[in-house]
Amino acid sequence: MSDSRGPTGQVRDGWRLALGTFTAIPTALPGQVDSARAGVSLLLAPFAFGLWSAAVGALLALGVWVGIDPLPLAAVGVALLVLGNRAFHLDGLADTVDGLASSYSQERSLEVARLGNVGPAGVAAITLVLLVQVTASASVLTHSHGPWLFAGLAASSRAAAALTAVKGVGAARPEGLGATFAGSVPRAAAFGLWVLVLSVVAGLTYLSGGGLTGPLAFFALSVLAVAALVHRCHQRFGGMIGDAMGASIEIVFALLLVGFTL
Repeated sequence: MSDSRGPTGQVRDGWRLALGTFTAIPTALPGQVDSARAGVSLLLAPFAFGLWSAAVGALLALGVWVGIDPLPLAAVGVALLVLGNRAFHLDGLADTVDGLASSYSQERSLEVARLGNVGPAGVAAITLVLLVQVTASASVLTHSHGPWLFAGLAASSRAAAALTAVKGVGAARPEGLGATFAGSVPRAAAFGLWVLVLSVVAGLTYLSGGGLTGPLAFFALSVLAVAALVHRCHQRFGGMIGDAMGASIEIVFALLLVGFTL
């Protein structure tokens, strides 16, 4: 077994954790899982999922070349993204919304989020978010280099998870995924990652030949949406839960896509 100690071991384990957590791509188990490696995995999540989204982009580019209508092609693209993370993030969205909508009691809200049974609020959240993602993707696919815009935004949206786990963000309960990841990302690193996402959004805007106003406005709205989600989780749950990371990704992806429809 390779030595997982030191910076190299942390990065290697973080990369494996990112692949195993954020994608369906087979990978070796990390040698060790701790807060430091969890933080590395969140910072690497956009790059790990970028491997999958690039493949999806290539398939969509083929569909555009063949002449498939943008709406069904967009539905296929979103479905492939869901397949690429085993619907893990949609499950997180449903559980988070169900928990937030269930009760004003912190204990009851946490119990509902933990159960994993999808209630009316969760169904509505999944339906609405997927509706926005598919319809906005259909518009994005009509842009110049549309499939690659779609792929780039899909990968970039995974940076949302890092914002939910910056230093100072506590976990709602002492066990589970949230406890491992909460507070694991240095603030400077999270800021740097989102500066990179901003650069990607600006580059994709240039690639599409569109204006910057819409994409940059919805980039800012994405950051505010994650901040609002973190704040609400602390109010209702007493801290972050692992499901909220997935919820943040799905919400940010939808918002970034809408920015390119303007």
